[in-house]
Amino acid sequence: MGIKTAKCLDCFSLIETPHTNPDVPEPKILGISASAHSGYKKYSTPPENLDGNSVKVNYEDGWPINHALDTTDKAGTFQDLIMWEQMTEDARRALNSVSFGKANTPMNDGNFRSKLDKAWPF
Repeated sequence: MGIKTAKCLDCFSLIETPHTNPDVPEPKILGISASAHSGYKKYSTPPENLDGNSVKVNYEDGWPINHALDTTDKAGTFQDLIMWEQMTEDARRALNSVSFGKANTPMNDGNFRSKLDKAWPF
């Protein structure tokens, strides 16, 4: 998966909803939302194509009109989860201040909460 244009930055969000109760001995994914240029595909019951406790995700490029994330049954590689706090100050500043044109990047202070609310799968 690679970024071909800055326009793709607005679609890279995937929300997994695991149990957050520490008393649950084996937490599992309860819901998934994958973003697309036109909104979110929401799964309140996880699709069958999980790999243990990981979601298999595919980036689809319908150039020039659409690009999207969705679940897939295809094998792939694991991607590291990078937390906001793990990024350098320069990286966070860039995501918060650099203009990506019409792209509405979800991973910055100004957009994260509203994107998370829109993606809620329940």
